[in-house]
Amino acid sequence: MVRKQFPDAKSKEVALAAFSLMIELSESNQEAASALQDIGLSARKGSDKDA
Repeated sequence: MVRKQFPDAKSKEVALAAFSLMIELSESNQEAASALQDIGLSARKGSDKDA
């Protein structure tokens, strides 16, 4: 989903954005924060390919 909207984004950028937004949402929307954590972790696993 994220890759379709931002095909040129590096995995590190996707992970950073997801974790930043997760922190903002963590108090008000736990379900969204959990979904963003999954995106961030998934992108982070792929960040070795960008290095």
